[in-house]
Amino acid sequence: MDKNIDSNVLMASNLLLFIIGIISGAMNIKAMKNPNPNVFIRTIMAGTFIKLMVIATAVLIYFAAAGADKNVYAILVGMVLYIFYTILEVKAAFSFNKHKAE
Repeated sequence: MDKNIDSNVLMASNLLLFIIGIISGAMNIKAMKNPNPNVFIRTIMAGTFIKLMVIATAVLIYFAAAGADKNVYAILVGMVLYIFYTILEVKAAFSFNKHKAE
């Protein structure tokens, strides 16, 4: 069963997630310096929400621009990448925060 996943869509979603992850990571590092622990949690939640909204907007733009040539399987793999990047980012943020507390 050949799915013909479009590598350009996959690379674009991976690049978009990577850039958003870098920005979100910088926000998390800045939030770790704040003495209020609630700021750190809110920043992680905001980063995850921002990433979700940017990806959802990109998918809507892609569907509108691609028309009948849209590649649904590439979008599904992009969603899996979103989950992977989010788990990786949250684990890294909590790991850095734990080492900061010690």
